[in-house]
Amino acid sequence: MDNYLYLHECTSHGTYFMPFAFYHCSIPETFTILATHWHEEMEIAMIREGTCTYNIDLNTYEVHKGDLILIPPQILHGVSQAEQQSPMVSDSIVFSFHMLGFQYPDYCTTKYLQPLALQKWSRPFIISPGDNHYQALADTFGDIQNCYLQKEQAYELNLKSGLFHFFYLLFRDSAASCDFTPDNTEITEKIKIVLLYMQEHYQNHISVSELACLCHFSEYHFMRFFKKHVNMTCVEYLNYYRLTRTLGELAGSEMPVTDIAFGNGFNNISYFNRQFRKHFGMTPKEYRALQKNSASIL
Repeated sequence: MDNYLYLHECTSHGTYFMPFAFYHCSIPETFTILATHWHEEMEIAMIREGTCTYNIDLNTYEVHKGDLILIPPQILHGVSQAEQQSPMVSDSIVFSFHMLGFQYPDYCTTKYLQPLALQKWSRPFIISPGDNHYQALADTFGDIQNCYLQKEQAYELNLKSGLFHFFYLLFRDSAASCDFTPDNTEITEKIKIVLLYMQEHYQNHISVSELACLCHFSEYHFMRFFKKHVNMTCVEYLNYYRLTRTLGELAGSEMPVTDIAFGNGFNNISYFNRQFRKHFGMTPKEYRALQKNSASIL
């Protein structure tokens, strides 16, 4: 994938707190070609009208009305239309697996979501109306779309439920199998030990060498091991865990931001502010104000 970094789509799909977006597109009115690119999020599209050509993972597929197109994270894809093809209209949802708890490894994420994220998921990329399992997936896609567009009270919970149900239907059918063998017990136990250690000591300084020693690995081997099985570096995980711990204190107390940062393992307030903005798209003070405004409305 390093060779394709220049194709990385940097568009933000939704926000940190709602990493979900909906797009309604048409060819040729909206565009005649969507150049090959990739993004970190999962994309599911439904062809509402017409015909076009999808290029997915360096393979070409002609898609038609009713087809569902599944594009896992980091998969190269693009769309084009030939003169003989009728104008295409499609609806797409794009969402991050973080919305489904991907950052916290458990049986569901390691068995089902990780194979998608790590390109270990076998085809089909296209699910057509003639397929046995199509209708339930198409109905669920419609439910997810309507849920997001209508935004009824507590729709966020229904949205997550719909996504989980879509994947349940997808993996229930053998046609959407995973070329994936679960980690053996030794690997799983090492990951558990490291995560638990970080969660118990996140308020203190934690070095890579400490974590490597827990697994009896060299630092180099440990960093590769952690990245492979958790899908983020140990520093990224520790920062993320510390940041999530600060959210409740920012929203539920009047403690100074500096005290909250220091109390959750950040020894540099500037670094904390940069990491907070990077992950949540706002400063800690802006987040606190947002939570206070939301509480006053309720």
